[in-house]
Amino acid sequence: MSAKADALGVYFLDVGQGDCSFVLSGDGSEGVLFDCADEAVARNFVIDHEVTRLRAVVVSHLDSDHIRGMHAFLKWFLEEAELPIDAVYIGRDRAKPTT
Repeated sequence: MSAKADALGVYFLDVGQGDCSFVLSGDGSEGVLFDCADEAVARNFVIDHEVTRLRAVVVSHLDSDHIRGMHAFLKWFLEEAELPIDAVYIGRDRAKPTT
């Protein structure tokens, strides 16, 4: 394998107040999404980078600035783009989420 195929790309997206990050494979076709504060930013990233599969989606915790765009993004990714997601992990760091 080439060094490019073995490499990972790590992207921290600008979503204002909140978090949204991707780790992509060397060719960029698959990866992992961490949190999603803005569905449109995440969707545009996937389109621009031609991502065709998410190996995992990770929600670090249930605060709004980490999850407010996740539902809309997952709905788009699975139903409209019809792309696969292998696993979803949701962390819960407190008994009650904050807004």
